[in-house]
Amino acid sequence: MVRVIPPPLHEMVIVKSVILREFFMGMTLDQALQKGIEAHKAGQLQEADKFYTAILQSQPKHPDANHNLGVLAVSANKLGAALPLFKNALESNPKIEQFWLSYIDALIRGKQFEL
Repeated sequence: MVRVIPPPLHEMVIVKSVILREFFMGMTLDQALQKGIEAHKAGQLQEADKFYTAILQSQPKHPDANHNLGVLAVSANKLGAALPLFKNALESNPKIEQFWLSYIDALIRGKQFEL
């Protein structure tokens, strides 16, 4: 049996970054967000993830991309990944009620009653 040795993490990050840049090429942030939302609503979760992740590569504190990626994480039962995304969304724009509702829902689902 041949053991496959994965490339070093920094090489994977560079490759992922290049792929995301090519994926995102020629689109504005708003266009990428709309494509992500369309994919999300259509149930194409991996496609939506790509758009949201590409936006966050370009603008890490983008509130809608953080929130929507958090929603994807909750739907995949990855509450640990969702909470920091919701927190980023809230820190960027605390006036959006849906961001609070999603964050509180994730805290309750994860039984994390202390902030």
